[in-house]
Amino acid sequence: MTALYVAGHTLDFVAGSDFAPHTPAMRLFHLISSLIGVALVPLIITYLLEVYASLRARNSLGLKIHLHSAQTGDAAEIIAALGPRGRFDPGYVILAE
Repeated sequence: MTALYVAGHTLDFVAGSDFAPHTPAMRLFHLISSLIGVALVPLIITYLLEVYASLRARNSLGLKIHLHSAQTGDAAEIIAALGPRGRFDPGYVILAE
């Protein structure tokens, strides 16, 4: 419970608390650990948002491929759909995408 209280106080910028380390070494340790904690929170949030964006893009590509293959997952279906009647000119745009 004390560790949870200290962690909450370390990240709390608005209200004060009665918690204070007694020795200078522990005060320095508490200051450094709070600065590291405050610096890591935005880094972790940014990392998670980047991972989410990458997964969303990957899922979008997977869905496009699935739909281009007439929902079969067969590459031959994609090639056949790209060149109807032997003309692959319209399919070039889809391949370039």
